[in-house]
Amino acid sequence: MAGKETTGAGAADLGLFRDRRVILTPSAKSTPDAINKIEQLWSETGACVEMMDPETHDELLARASHLPQIVSSVLAAALSGERVGDKLIAEYGAGGLRDTTRLAASSWEMWRDIFITNREAIAVALKLYGATFAEFSA
Repeated sequence: MAGKETTGAGAADLGLFRDRRVILTPSAKSTPDAINKIEQLWSETGACVEMMDPETHDELLARASHLPQIVSSVLAAALSGERVGDKLIAEYGAGGLRDTTRLAASSWEMWRDIFITNREAIAVALKLYGATFAEFSA
C-alpha cells in the first residue's frame, strides 16, 4: 500500500514500495509458479508481500484507503473557492487542511476505476462514516 497524489515519470520514487505492504489476491486460476514470480518481483522492491482473498481485500481497502480518498476529495471540493468575507478559506488552512486534502489531488482516472469496481464495499464504508459523522453532528 503505497502511492502519491502525483502521477507520471516525474513523480517516480525509487523507494516508494520499500517496507510497504503489497497485497496479492490469487484467484482459482493463479498457478503457484505465477504467484511465486509476482511475490518475488514485489519483494525485490523492498515491499512486504501479503496474501489475501479478494473479498477481504475489497472490504478492508474500502475503509482503509478508498474512504480517506473520498473524505479528502469532498472536503477539498466543499472548500474550493469558498470565502468568508473577502478571505479565501484555503489560504488560511495550515498543515491540517493541507494534509487532509492532499489526496484530493490524486488521479481521478485511477480512482474512478477503483470506485466502479469496489462499489458495494465502498457503499458500506460510506454508511459507517455517515453514521459516525452524524454522531459528531448531533
